[in-house]
Amino acid sequence: MARLISVDKQITEKRVYPKNETFSLEEMYKYTNSRIVEFIYINGHIMVIDEEGKLNNKKVNDVATYYFRKYIKTQDFIVGDVLICEKSEIK
Repeated sequence: MARLISVDKQITEKRVYPKNETFSLEEMYKYTNSRIVEFIYINGHIMVIDEEGKLNNKKVNDVATYYFRKYIKTQDFIVGDVLICEKSEIK
């Protein structure tokens, strides 16, 4: 089961499901509101982010940044909407 972590303060996290057994590239684009996605491997999960989010001045995603910093010791941050899913949900 995957979670969409939105920068929208009204709906921070919600569960999402792939149309089939795994998320298609188009679904990942849709959920992250991006054209190019990047994978970050965290604690047995995959965080799917907008690779160009910082270049496009997207808002900082505080919740996703918290998870990111919890497992990856860094001061970097995550922007835009983020999809967090199990490895088995991506081919």
